[in-house]
Amino acid sequence: MSGRTKVLGAFGLFLLMVAGAVAVMAWFSQNGMPPLDATVGPWLQKQIALVLLLLFCLCGVLLHIAFWLDRTLLRPMAQLVKGVEIMANANPLHELALTKDHLLESLPDAVHTLAGSLVRTQRQVRETLLNCDRGMEPLERVIKQLPVGLIVINAQGSIILYNLEAQKIFHHCSDLLGLGRSLYGMLWRFPVEMTIILLAKDIQRQGGEENGLQRFYCPLVGGKGMLDCVMRPLSNCHAGEDRFLITFEEVDHGMVAKHGRLVDVLTSDLIAGLALRMGPNSGLAVVEVGQGLWIQADVSSMVLTLEALVRAVSEHSGNGTIEIQATMEGPSGCVDLTWMGSPIEGEVLESLQKRPLVTMVGVEVTLGDVLTRNGCQINSHGHSQAGRALLRMLVKPSLVQVPSTAAAVPERPEFYDFSLMVAFNSLGRTAGRGLAGLSYVVFDTETTGLQPSKGDEIIAIAGVRIVNGRLLSGETFSRLVNPRRPIPAESTRIHGITEADVVGQETIEEVLPQFKSFVGDSVLVAHNAAFDMRFLQMKEARCGIRFDHPVLDTLLLSVYLHSEDTDHTLDAIAKRVGVTIHGRHTAMGDAWVTAEVFLKLLELLNAKGISTLGLAMRASESMVQIRRQQTKARY
Repeated sequence: MSGRTKVLGAFGLFLLMVAGAVAVMAWFSQNGMPPLDATVGPWLQKQIALVLLLLFCLCGVLLHIAFWLDRTLLRPMAQLVKGVEIMANANPLHELALTKDHLLESLPDAVHTLAGSLVRTQRQVRETLLNCDRGMEPLERVIKQLPVGLIVINAQGSIILYNLEAQKIFHHCSDLLGLGRSLYGMLWRFPVEMTIILLAKDIQRQGGEENGLQRFYCPLVGGKGMLDCVMRPLSNCHAGEDRFLITFEEVDHGMVAKHGRLVDVLTSDLIAGLALRMGPNSGLAVVEVGQGLWIQADVSSMVLTLEALVRAVSEHSGNGTIEIQATMEGPSGCVDLTWMGSPIEGEVLESLQKRPLVTMVGVEVTLGDVLTRNGCQINSHGHSQAGRALLRMLVKPSLVQVPSTAAAVPERPEFYDFSLMVAFNSLGRTAGRGLAGLSYVVFDTETTGLQPSKGDEIIAIAGVRIVNGRLLSGETFSRLVNPRRPIPAESTRIHGITEADVVGQETIEEVLPQFKSFVGDSVLVAHNAAFDMRFLQMKEARCGIRFDHPVLDTLLLSVYLHSEDTDHTLDAIAKRVGVTIHGRHTAMGDAWVTAEVFLKLLELLNAKGISTLGLAMRASESMVQIRRQQTKARY
């Protein structure tokens, strides 16, 4: 029982006692008073009535004081306790949401100051540990024995560490491989520098978290081979110096030239790479307009394509400044280069596409070949503004792209049909297993609508894996599904998936068994899980599988942990625990955000003594009725 509840209960008991005393006095004045003469009787009755009125007024004043104290002291104290729990276990920078007229004076400011000191102390501890020379020695021993080629470089491309497999791969230029030597003597500079830019942008978007990686192809200097590379950032081992770990293996030239590698990339990052590619002395300036668009592209060849188009536009118009803006145009993405002047004629564009373009695969292909590989088309026409023209490149938008809508995207209604879930009693020994040591698959679906029993179908499903408290970026599942029925426009407005996107995709009978195999014996996690589980289990008979896994719901866990709050949407929970949102209302984007939120909630659960799967399931089930009541109260 909370302190607030105890205080209010004691005050309520006091009011009941006062009311009882008033009732006794009233009864006595009517029935127990002895006969009085005609003068004293009326006077005494008036006095008793006055006392009763005063007692009634006193009760009203006390009740008002009680409500005032609850609003200005007791409720803010409860909110402060919840906020401190979040600061201590999940997000030290959490903002306390208190009423403006609270009586806590400077206490919230002191809590924020303490939280800031905690953040600084944690940072100092991390820096101290990272600057410890002993931390590098085990890494060096492991790296040197790895069976794949591996090099560690700094932001300038200087080699800090390499292993024996790297010596074998670079045997033709072994004299250039050494500590302190430049990697760019062996590998082309631009793909490596472009990848460093992408990683830096990812770290910035994720609030400093260094858990991303980037895959790219990079040719050896002199056209002596092609490497398939994976780059990861390393936490600073020495203050002020960024380090990057690159693993690589040799691949076939022709395969890379034909297919490339399409990845999700933000157009703003491509423009940053374009500025790096052209350099400050090119005489050209590129100005980005708008916030950028997530697209699918082969990064290096797309930057080279943008460079070729910018130079062609400058040559045509004589302008040294070109504006670039990325937008959605229906189901397609558009990258528009705009300038003052006239459009480029069709014959010129056709000739431009036949020009050879040196790509990162060590061979020359035409600009048109690169556009085709990236699924792009170009055209030029007049701009909506008089006197301006544009060159438009149609691009393939990424599945993690958040659809741009004028109206706010509505949340799904909440579902509480937990007869679909594994009952607490059936967990057996699994109930006693610690939450920190379990394997989870956090998933989300996108659908044609909200009613599977009336024919709505899954059109996208994605999942990410968590093992031992770590979100594994390399173990994900993402599929588009052909629903074999129209996709309503109102659904497309939410998730951005059109009928053209699912043409030729696998059906649910093919995709769902694949997802079942990916899940294995992991615990399933979702936000508003009953909604997604209903869609899965409606297809079990048709697919010949069964989802009998334990299921945890971040919505219900949030209700348990933060019962004072009424907003438990995924956006609200993410903001509360300090998770940055990307790719909202896409299957993979929502699955990833839910996974990060779930990891934060696990820390808060552990702080409350909820450390096993059984306890977490019991807490979730206990919240179902409470959440129903909260939902009804809002209406």
